Amino acid sequence: MEEKYELLKNDTINYRESTLYRVRALRGFNGIRKGSKGGFIRSKKNLSQEGNCWIKNDAKVYENALISGDAIVSDNAEVFNSAKIFGNAHVFGLSQVFGNAKVYNEAEVSELVKVYGDARVFDSAKVYGNALVFGNAMVCQNAKIYKNAIVYNFAIISGEGEVFGNARVCEDAQVFGLGKVSGNAQIYGDAIIFSNMSVIGNIQLYK
Repeated sequence: MEEKYELLKNDTINYRESTLYRVRALRGFNGIRKGSKGGFIRSKKNLSQEGNCWIKNDAKVYENALISGDAIVSDNAEVFNSAKIFGNAHVFGLSQVFGNAKVYNEAEVSELVKVYGDARVFDSAKVYGNALVFGNAMVCQNAKIYKNAIVYNFAIISGEGEVFGNARVCEDAQVFGLGKVSGNAQIYGDAIIFSNMSVIGNIQLYK
């Protein structure tokens, strides 16, 4: 297999007790020109030589994290621990994906978001703002999590569901269809928000 990038031994940073190396393309692919410099990785185990995956700008991928498929990590985003970004996913801004978290398919994680634990963001889901997604939570299909929302435990946000503001969705709760949770609302237990339901303000809802 022809390698698509190399590590620049003379372009490094010391970061979190590790030396990270900037990558440089050895051939053109997916709009990346031969000789283009990318972001930083700890070793070639962090960025697949296959597919069109790439790390741009000053993004950092280290420890046992892996970027593969056609995924892109850019800006100042970080992916570390054993996190995996694949498919056509895009992680950018100042976002962080770590632990055993996975972001894949066409999903986007951006701005100041943190996705960690065993959380998964996939399909065409978008997580942005200052949102947190962690534990075993899943955000999928066309769902959106944004502003200061937090989704955790085993919560599932799917369909066209949205969680935003300072809302919390946790435990085994689900938001799907066109359901929306916002303000300071808290949804937990086995509660389900679906169809055109909206939970707004300081409401606590559980089952």
